[in-house]
Amino acid sequence: IIDDSKEQAGKKFLEKCKEADCHLTKTEPYSPWMQLAEGCIKELKKGSSRKMIRTGSPKRLWDHCIELEALVRSHTAHNSFALEGEVPETRMTGQTADISNLCEYSWYDWVMFRDSEQSYPAEKLRLGRYLGPATDVGSAMTHKMLVDTGETWCRTTVRSLTDTELTNPAHIELRAAFDLKIHERLGPNATIADFDDDELTPAHEYYYDESDNM
Repeated sequence: IIDDSKEQAGKKFLEKCKEADCHLTKTEPYSPWMQLAEGCIKELKKGSSRKMIRTGSPKRLWDHCIELEALVRSHTAHNSFALEGEVPETRMTGQTADISNLCEYSWYDWVMFRDSEQSYPAEKLRLGRYLGPATDVGSAMTHKMLVDTGETWCRTTVRSLTDTELTNPAHIELRAAFDLKIHERLGPNATIADFDDDELTPAHEYYYDESDNM
């Protein structure tokens, strides 16, 4: 069951459905209630927009954020009779869902990770922002980090900032410089104006203090 998008209604997609002996049905235009997936997509947009506004992350990172939100929701129990008390991932695969790669960090958390490109006596730990699990790279515990160049690196050697680093003046300046570089490379942070009203809850729930990222 699809809408009338070009990607899904195109010739190649139709041929693939025919090869798989899959009957294709289109929904009526502007009728999202006809497509069960639309409700899930709406919740993904809500969750990802809240995370981006709360953390002050650049809006260009929306694709990473919505991917993380999808992973979290697929590993979360919902009030749905069809799930029979299980999480979606378990119902789909028949195996107990593993949340090891999801439970340690939140979206856009400050992290330190080992930079193997640097050698002795250079500092081997590098500052980054957590973007979620790297599902297509390395082992299950490989994570995606945003570095100050605006690139995404995948590493398993990740840890949270220590209490000493969080309060150290030099490290605070390092994080401030990091955010400045990211702003220059990726553009402005996400704001309430970037999202539809029905994707957000009242504005007071998104109060963001820049000191949270310092």
